[in-house]
Amino acid sequence: MRFMDRTYTIKEVAAETGVTAHTLRYYERIGLLEPINREQNGRRRYAEGDIYSVRFLTMLRATGMPIRDMLVFMQLTRAGDETVSERAELLERHQRELQSRLKELAGHMEVLERKIAFYRGRERELEAEKREAAALVTVG
Repeated sequence: MRFMDRTYTIKEVAAETGVTAHTLRYYERIGLLEPINREQNGRRRYAEGDIYSVRFLTMLRATGMPIRDMLVFMQLTRAGDETVSERAELLERHQRELQSRLKELAGHMEVLERKIAFYRGRERELEAEKREAAALVTVG
């Protein structure tokens, strides 16, 4: 068996990708993954290309792409080169949405940084007040 011909069990793929076996079966059932080859006993055997697809789908999901858009993308991929433009457009649309979310999150981060700075400053003021009060008690 050549390296490229190696196949993997669902357990190995789950460990390798961080995607649960349940999710792998779900992705196959709804069509995100093409039907996975099986052994004679019915156990799934994943190829390198399947693992690549799982990783790509995981990345899309982590960026917030809805499963319905992931399904469209995978259907377009399977349709062949005639759909390259449509795939690029779908990914560009998702990229714009992601950029918008990143900008929004950056704004939220600024607010949090200001709030934390305010509270840390107030914390230092309160500590200074305690030290001053303690010094007055020992002097007085």
